[in-house]
Amino acid sequence: VEKMEISGNKEITLKEGKDTVIHVVFTPEDATNKGVDFSSSDETVVKVDENGKVTAVGTGTATITVISKDNEEIKITIDVTVEKYFVRYEYVGSIIPEGVGLPAVGEYSSGDVVTVEGNPSAEGYIFSGWDTEDVIVDAEDKFIMPEQDIVFKGSWTKIPEYKVTYEYIGDIIPTDAPEVPGEAVYKEGSEVEIVVTPSVDG
Repeated sequence: VEKMEISGNKEITLKEGKDTVIHVVFTPEDATNKGVDFSSSDETVVKVDENGKVTAVGTGTATITVISKDNEEIKITIDVTVEKYFVRYEYVGSIIPEGVGLPAVGEYSSGDVVTVEGNPSAEGYIFSGWDTEDVIVDAEDKFIMPEQDIVFKGSWTKIPEYKVTYEYIGDIIPTDAPEVPGEAVYKEGSEVEIVVTPSVDG
């Protein structure tokens, strides 16, 4: 063996519990001894078997070393990063109230019990609630983290506003009639108190 390479990236990112296989390419192609030894710098992060199968065990970084059995001076190193699964929240649609942020991205291991973040609120707006097609959420807003990232989405609706105005109608308006009340704006569903009906002598 004169040279070894891998048919892929020398920097790998895996989620906890996932795996991949390292494929080694030899020069020359017809080398008689294509045997290699695989090792991991930290088996609490990643493990590697004799066939080059790399399994993500826990979060962190580790280095996989591949050494030629034909020539121990020929080696390859692969940097592996292991991440947890994330739960992310997104607003959809064109209406997003000013100053309303998103919940922080959460990181979890498979099997963790996750509680969905509470619904945000903003004056003058209605929030749809957090929804996802990725998992089933129970009545207590909890779910078991699967071996995948989860995205919750929600949208905002602006509460309609309406004006209440007052005016005198007809041809007779007493000169000492009270001034017409000013215009008032109310959100849909608000309780409106009607101004007392005016009266004048005669």
